[in-house]
Amino acid sequence: MPIFIVGMPRSGSTLLDHMLSAHSAVTSAGEISDFQRQLHWIADIAPRGNQSLLKILERVGQLDFDELGARYLMQTQWRAQGRKYFIDKLPINIRMVPFIRRALPRAPILHLARDPMDVCYSNLKIMFGSASPYCYDMQSLGHYYGQYARLTNHWREALPGAMLDIEYASLVRDPETTMRQVLGHCRLEIEETCLRPELNTSPVATPSSAQVRESIHTRGIDQWRHYEKQLEPLRQALAAELPSATPV
Repeated sequence: MPIFIVGMPRSGSTLLDHMLSAHSAVTSAGEISDFQRQLHWIADIAPRGNQSLLKILERVGQLDFDELGARYLMQTQWRAQGRKYFIDKLPINIRMVPFIRRALPRAPILHLARDPMDVCYSNLKIMFGSASPYCYDMQSLGHYYGQYARLTNHWREALPGAMLDIEYASLVRDPETTMRQVLGHCRLEIEETCLRPELNTSPVATPSSAQVRESIHTRGIDQWRHYEKQLEPLRQALAAELPSATPV
């Protein structure tokens, strides 16, 4: 059974992945694009970014979601390495929530949420290359976060309970309580190893690879305030973009 971790890049998803994959029944498949690949196959549409997703939406009534789920599981089964669960951690799959829910109704979806300024500052200072061009400009970054916030709010309203919201601040300040909630949602009991991600020797191929080798800490909270003056354009961009229902 897959466990999906979704959200904004730099929201703490690698930390959650590393904590969760420390459980004896869970392994991590890393950031894989298998679900989107199978969705394009089922829709018979070549993957070409957002334009192809719009075409898929036009055909959504014709999609065989049972076959989509079966193909995804068939293609990813080997990633579980004999364990009960494997983690599919791809933040951009926040766009896939309703498709995942239809194709794999029993698969947990964990949405990691982080303070807007903290997560945007963390995106701004990471060299993502051409994969995330929005993160090199504060106005574009604020707009991207606003779109993400609107989308996640829509999923909460249209699909109540489709995903479990997890606050990054809660994960690092009270990891035991938060992990009990996460593991309970995944129908698992907590294990001590889940609270010691620095002991997890699994490979990590994200910009957070060094951070997750440390014990859990709170240094990432309010880190942006060290550059409050320089980040004022970002704060203003977020204030203009954020829906009123989104907590700041």
